[in-house]
Amino acid sequence: MKLKFFLILLLSTFALGQDLDLKRGINVDGILQYPPFESLTEADLDFFATISEAEFDFIRLLVNPKFFISDEIKAYDSLKLALQTAQDHDLKVIIALYLEDDDLLNLLTKSHDQDVYQVFLGRLAAWLHQQKFTSIALELLDEAFDPSRDDCEASEFGVFWQNYLENLVKTIRRGYKNLPLVISGLCFSSPGALMGLEPLTDRQIYYSFHYFEPTLFTQQGTDLYWFWQALDSIPYPADMSLMDRLLELLNRFDASKQAEAERKLRSYANSNFSSEQIFADFQELSDWAASHQVKLFLGAFGVNQRVHPSARQLWLDDVSHAAETLAIPWAVASWQGDYQLWQDAWLWEASR
Repeated sequence: MKLKFFLILLLSTFALGQDLDLKRGINVDGILQYPPFESLTEADLDFFATISEAEFDFIRLLVNPKFFISDEIKAYDSLKLALQTAQDHDLKVIIALYLEDDDLLNLLTKSHDQDVYQVFLGRLAAWLHQQKFTSIALELLDEAFDPSRDDCEASEFGVFWQNYLENLVKTIRRGYKNLPLVISGLCFSSPGALMGLEPLTDRQIYYSFHYFEPTLFTQQGTDLYWFWQALDSIPYPADMSLMDRLLELLNRFDASKQAEAERKLRSYANSNFSSEQIFADFQELSDWAASHQVKLFLGAFGVNQRVHPSARQLWLDDVSHAAETLAIPWAVASWQGDYQLWQDAWLWEASR
């Protein structure tokens, strides 16, 4: 009986592929993400120690593939230093490949760029295999989207994305057979787009989604959209009793935009969005993953710094709690930038 149980356990582990045993991570952006490329030094990575001390067990490192074309040797040297420093601090690493807007659009619309990117991934995989780093994974592309539409509804582009992912994985496997990989759906890695993917036959894949719901709350103060930029006092959870307070915000908008602004504010208040909705969203994803026998990963979630600290922390707690309840590893946004945690006195209570 013991032998039979062991064989079942072994086969189950193999079916799901290599498991990095990810739990709590943090997104690290900015150091290898935005042009112009600058070589990293050990001093640039001192904060890895703080991340480890805060009891995060991994980082999701945003890396720009263009650096490996324009400054190939220096880029690889800097990535090697980052991986070595992370390993020295007992941090696992997800290398998340990130392209800026125009470069990402070119990749998603031009066959030449798609071919070049596929060759790059093959070379990167072979290099990672040669370095023999342990506890790393490669995320094929951060927040892809359908360039043919902006409503995130299914389209023919979804068929291309499915096939392209399969081809990228095959290319990577020629250089590194056992490297854990991370993929996501379209619509900027939305949960719904992830569930629209047909899981690949490769079993060493994490299926990633990003969560910033409700955007009226989490994105307030950002310049991604005119409506969000004008706000800094949307509360969480949502409640109809807040309607009068929310409507006071209308004078921040031009007269031509006030009707749309009021509609959005009323919709948020009526939603009663709370921890229950967050858990329901995650339960749906968990059920999808279980039905396909794949591993989920919450790759990014966060709240803009302009949000009131108590509401911000409550939302972060609710999201992370839902993920942990359902055994979904997560990476919070982020070490720096609009969603940064490191300057907060509590550093999110030392990773809770």
